[in-house]
Amino acid sequence: MLYGYCTEPADKSGEFSKPQRQFLASLFVTLFVVCGKANFTNLSRYGEYSDRTYRRQYQKSFDFIPFHAQTIAAAIEPSREQIAAIDCSFISKSGKQTWGVDNFYNGSISKSQKGLEISVIAVVDMLAHQGYTLSVKQTAKTDRQSTPLAQPTANKKRKSKSKSKSKSKPKAEPVISERVKGYLEQLKTTRSHLPAAVKYLAADSFYSKKSVVDGVVNLDLHLVSKLRIDKEGVWGKLPPDTSAPISATATLAIENLKAHRVSMMARLI
Repeated sequence: MLYGYCTEPADKSGEFSKPQRQFLASLFVTLFVVCGKANFTNLSRYGEYSDRTYRRQYQKSFDFIPFHAQTIAAAIEPSREQIAAIDCSFISKSGKQTWGVDNFYNGSISKSQKGLEISVIAVVDMLAHQGYTLSVKQTAKTDRQSTPLAQPTANKKRKSKSKSKSKSKPKAEPVISERVKGYLEQLKTTRSHLPAAVKYLAADSFYSKKSVVDGVVNLDLHLVSKLRIDKEGVWGKLPPDTSAPISATATLAIENLKAHRVSMMARLI
């Protein structure tokens, strides 16, 4: 019975052979009971296969996204209200040989730390308050190209502060943009496997960027998030009485928002 439940999505696809389906059913059960690290040697102690079999089976490709999509479809009724959610998770890791080791934001300590990061897209059952993982992708290391700093000359030191401020060089594009491209690429790959009832994508304030909003809208989704404290927002349609004090204008805008659902356009910088 457990074998049929674990491999039913794989059986429907018809892309996996019977030995691989049997291996997957045994692997899923072994991962729940294994103690310690889930390496091939330790899996062979708790599973029914040798470490050579685990190594050979792990060399074969397996697309987990369609597998997870069919499993989620069996767990959630299509009539239920569902949304998608995206977030990143930090994994502590030291050393230099592991692929993807870089400085990532660790939410548990609220600062950047050396380790690994995975980006997770899940389907959330709003009635049961339960999330089901659909796609997991490891974040790649960002290549940082160091540029030598120019030494100030004597003439530059004599310039006034006003001139130096007016001729300041534009800031370079932040390194994080390359990671945002990776998140959008993962969302684009996963979009076709989301349930038909999913129309909204929930994310935290990190994703409240214009590039992310445009990418989500292009995939026929609506982003539900919040702005960071350093973002600026403007009303798409100003109230008619612009000469009124700020307090009265804000009150009028709130009343219009409640009564007529006035749309607010965020200018993300």
